[in-house]
Amino acid sequence: MAASNEARYFALLTPDAVFMGTDGTERWTVDQFRAWSKPFFTKGKSWSFKSVSRNVFLSKDGQTA
Repeated sequence: MAASNEARYFALLTPDAVFMGTDGTERWTVDQFRAWSKPFFTKGKSWSFKSVSRNVFLSKDGQTA
């Protein structure tokens, strides 16, 4: 289970970060996402994701993945 640490979690985001939700229409500013997630952090709950596969594509010049 992941540790529930709101301050640490949000310290990792830049002020202009955008949190992408579970579908293509969900785009949250840091403030919006923090407000939505606050009740979960307050209850000591958090989420954790484990990658099952990764697809990395490189640009033709190899400078961007």
